[in-house]
Amino acid sequence: MLDTKLLLEIKDRILAEPHLFDIGEWSEERPCGTVCCLAGWAYLLKHGSLITEDQTGPPYLTFSERGAATLGLDRYQGNGLFHVSSWPDPYRTRMLAAYQTNDNAQCRRDQALVAAELIDAIVDRGIWWRVRNEAPDA
Repeated sequence: MLDTKLLLEIKDRILAEPHLFDIGEWSEERPCGTVCCLAGWAYLLKHGSLITEDQTGPPYLTFSERGAATLGLDRYQGNGLFHVSSWPDPYRTRMLAAYQTNDNAQCRRDQALVAAELIDAIVDRGIWWRVRNEAPDA
């Protein structure tokens, strides 16, 4: 079952510090702090630390699978949440547009806003990806 409390914590974190959010990065240490994707933030907020690539096995779970399990999702649901290509429109289109922004700070803010809206849709309307390829409002 989806841990909505944790998902909302992730939303609050990425909105408060969008410079620490990158949808395409499990985790990376930067001068500004640890930058994570949704799966990375789930794991970090729940467990207090991040695993590195050489710590993923056994049972040899991918970062996406670890993030999904942390949120109470199966791997298919996790893939739907963690991979923008699986997001329904308008979220997918808006996230892809955010990548086109030349200003890195604005790009991070835009990514965080779109991800936060997707999280709200998931919490408000339930799990919908992999069931139908349409926005939660449809």
